[in-house]
Amino acid sequence: MRLNENLDPLNPAVTTFTDQIQQGFSQQFGDPVAARQMALQALENTREQQALSLSYFDCFLVFAFTTFALVFLVPFMRRSVIEKGAHVAAE
Repeated sequence: MRLNENLDPLNPAVTTFTDQIQQGFSQQFGDPVAARQMALQALENTREQQALSLSYFDCFLVFAFTTFALVFLVPFMRRSVIEKGAHVAAE
């Protein structure tokens, strides 16, 4: 959600990005309306890519901390020992 805060038509970075991409698409295809839509789609694809990478990094960080905690908790775990003479499949 934070990636969408400043993506409005008044943001100079957005306007320069869309103008440059729109100009390239317009020269390539010759349709200014389609070029504008494709420039906005390129901006959307870039935003989506950044959002996915941020979510991946968040998941990676959570799993890294979990693994780190488990590595230090393993020595404190007790072994499961069966009593002598007990039937293994009794329970």
